[in-house]
Amino acid sequence: MDFKTVITDDGAAVLNAATASKKINLTTFAVGIGTATKPLNEMDALENEKYRASISEIIPSPDHVAFKCVIPPDVESITEDLTIKELGIYDDNGEMCVYSVVPDTLRPVSSSGAGTETIITVLVKFQGSKVSVNVKPDATATKSDFSTLVEKYQVPVGAIVPFQSATAPAGWLLCNGATIQKSVYPDL
Repeated sequence: MDFKTVITDDGAAVLNAATASKKINLTTFAVGIGTATKPLNEMDALENEKYRASISEIIPSPDHVAFKCVIPPDVESITEDLTIKELGIYDDNGEMCVYSVVPDTLRPVSSSGAGTETIITVLVKFQGSKVSVNVKPDATATKSDFSTLVEKYQVPVGAIVPFQSATAPAGWLLCNGATIQKSVYPDL
């Protein structure tokens, strides 16, 4: 399974319609347990949506934007353990602008004895687009490299983080089954 994040056709239309006076407001994320049944860019809704909420944090950098999506431990609408497989990011008009196939992420419920906060960070690379991201005045933009994710979100060594690129960022490895030397990567 390829883990990918794409700007949907609807998202591209929203981007193309944006002007200096008409901003894009990406406000909401949703997660689901389905898998795409058509090309990812044509997705306009999740296949099996289970939860929707406001984006917790938007972190801009020169070449991508990170969207931090948090599901709190006690959500009444989630009544059974879920394995999240897909994530969508929506604008304030309800258009799904970004679709992401994420690594299977178990989201247990508290009643199972293992309820936990679930955080999924999606990185979106806007190539060839004029995109500016505005965040709340009390939010801060961070470094453009992935070390920020480790420092700020305490991402453990060995964590799998989806991103849209054919090559891994500095200090990261692709999750492709390749053999690595323990002497070169002793923390893994």
